[in-house]
Amino acid sequence: MKLRWHGTAAVELIHREGRILFDPFVTLPHAKYRTELSDFDGATAVLVTHGHFDHIASLPALVQRNPGVKIFCTKTPYVTLRKRGVPRKNLKGIWYGDELWINGFRITVFHGKHAVLPGLSAKRVLKMVKSPARGNVPWLLRNHLSFPENDETVFYLVEAEGLRLALMGSLNLREEEDYPVETDVLILPYNGWEDNLLPAVSAVERLKPRYILLDHYDNAFPPATTPLDLSPVLDTYGSRIAPLRFRETLELNARLIRMESILEEGNRLIDTLEKQLEELRRFQPKLRELDHYYTGPRWREDYLMDERGLLKDVPKRGILSQDGIYNLLERNGEWMDF
Repeated sequence: MKLRWHGTAAVELIHREGRILFDPFVTLPHAKYRTELSDFDGATAVLVTHGHFDHIASLPALVQRNPGVKIFCTKTPYVTLRKRGVPRKNLKGIWYGDELWINGFRITVFHGKHAVLPGLSAKRVLKMVKSPARGNVPWLLRNHLSFPENDETVFYLVEAEGLRLALMGSLNLREEEDYPVETDVLILPYNGWEDNLLPAVSAVERLKPRYILLDHYDNAFPPATTPLDLSPVLDTYGSRIAPLRFRETLELNARLIRMESILEEGNRLIDTLEKQLEELRRFQPKLRELDHYYTGPRWREDYLMDERGLLKDVPKRGILSQDGIYNLLERNGEWMDF
């Protein structure tokens, strides 16, 4: 399977039987990455994650250029697109729990959740009107409320060629939804929060993907968006994560991704074990002190005092159990021999 990123949340997946396109959007003037409608020519299947303008505003024009395209979406974007002139024949309604077969891809639909967008403060508005991209502000104001989401964000699981890919429609998850875990790839939209790191970490720790690719981190509609600093999340996950590169085509090989994941996890586990063994070695003087206490007269004296009820006010006396120290010292000896 191949993957190509067209900026914003526009992800194209390609394999030998066909291709599918998610959320194609023509970026606004002054965006770092400039897309054109022609970038999406030839599309036959578009899947929508939710109804905000940066996910569906370009679809009416795309349909005019590609009259045979089929758009798969939930109710709210369906209604929005019909109001904007997209013919009913180009639209296919979907809902959570649906399983779709499109151009050789098996796609399962889950109920996602949208990020909690930061408020529009006076400081932010002032910064926008002073921006070189302020000419986009009227368009943004007109379209901000015209493209509702209505709690209909979609999370997709895509399967083809033995590879399982999860694509989040926004940087949030529902607590009650049973999402697929340990997929080969997770497309993570790094956008939407005042601080994106915490929700990103929460999603990754819950979904446990083998490899993470970041999208939606660009300034697709300035001045409302600005380029984001990816270093916090990249530093957190190291070689498990990478930002998608504009118009770059990636070859996603399920076997290599899985073997790479095993290699990295094996190294992580052994590194952790080696550190813990080193800590255990440094702890040996204290264990020898414990051994000396146990095999000498002191432990016997304390044990007899406890038997007579003279230590009943001491809250913690596990050290006086018959097997506690012995078992610990035996286990320690086995690890030291190892």
